[in-house]
Amino acid sequence: MKNKIVVMASGEGTTFQEIYQACSYGRINAEVVALISDRLDSGAVVKAGKLNVPVIHYSLTKKEIIIRELEKLKPDLIVLAGFLKILPEEFIDNFAGKIVNTHPSLLPCFGGKGMYGINVQHAVLKSGTKVTGCTIHLVDKDVDHGPIIAQETVPVLSTDTPESLQIRVHSVELGLYVDAISTLLKFDHTIVGNRVKFLNQFSL
Repeated sequence: MKNKIVVMASGEGTTFQEIYQACSYGRINAEVVALISDRLDSGAVVKAGKLNVPVIHYSLTKKEIIIRELEKLKPDLIVLAGFLKILPEEFIDNFAGKIVNTHPSLLPCFGGKGMYGINVQHAVLKSGTKVTGCTIHLVDKDVDHGPIIAQETVPVLSTDTPESLQIRVHSVELGLYVDAISTLLKFDHTIVGNRVKFLNQFSL
């Protein structure tokens, strides 16, 4: 039996499409049953239309309606894929432990308010660090904070620009996200400190 995934996206939909394809090819044992977006003109919404994935418009004024719609769908996982709105506490409480996010740095470094998109890589280069990467984590009530599922490092090159670094991190991030989603749905897990521990000792 396939699991159910709902994806939330605001941008071009590259990550949404990667997750959809991973489900189609069996890398993730799940079906994308809906896309939630705060921008109905986004690339993600266009891609969802071509793939016949139902779209739900996200609006804080309609958060109770959105929560009810999600409760009807009964998703096993809600996947944030470049979703730029901060989720309200009521939303997180309703789906605690089922919301997963990706961030283009090694959290807790370069996370928090204003740290999204190319802003992250500007901050990484300005810091002088030699290593960065990406983090997959469960979502809690603090921005870029929840229990860490997986991380992967990416070297910072002396020739890097924010744009070149962003491309290299994103290429690693997509594969890691697919693996993390698949693992979350496949194996039982618990939270130890601020880390996700898989009970069969499987680790990413």
